[in-house]
Amino acid sequence: MNQEDLIMEFAYRLERPLQDENIEWLVGHCAKDVIFLDPFNELSGPTGYRAMLNDVRERCREFRFTWCHTQTSNDVLMGRWKMTFIPTTSNKTWVIRGMSELTFNDGLLCRHEDHWDPGSQIFVHVPWIGRLWRFVYRRLEINQG
Repeated sequence: MNQEDLIMEFAYRLERPLQDENIEWLVGHCAKDVIFLDPFNELSGPTGYRAMLNDVRERCREFRFTWCHTQTSNDVLMGRWKMTFIPTTSNKTWVIRGMSELTFNDGLLCRHEDHWDPGSQIFVHVPWIGRLWRFVYRRLEINQG
């Protein structure tokens, strides 16, 4: 499989259910020094990448990851995405929107960085943190008047 096909297969598999076979394929295509970054985590190595995928599988019911737009250039996949799930601690469906940058080298994932705003997409929904977060947002918003 050439690099471009591998990148597209990786993107496709991120949209698939996180069953053991799919997780094994994704982790099997990680470099030994792969880095995963998001607003809460900095994980390294295939074991770190596996831990992230397993964490999503364990904490989220009805998990669905969908690419809204992707673009590839040489060894990089960049994309906008939407993730929907029901946390195991709730019965409410959550929607998270963000962007990812995945970098590959020699057919292996080297870096996966997710960019999304936990403040407006998670913290505002947490009862006591939410009030504080909404207050901060109101203080920082631009007055158009």
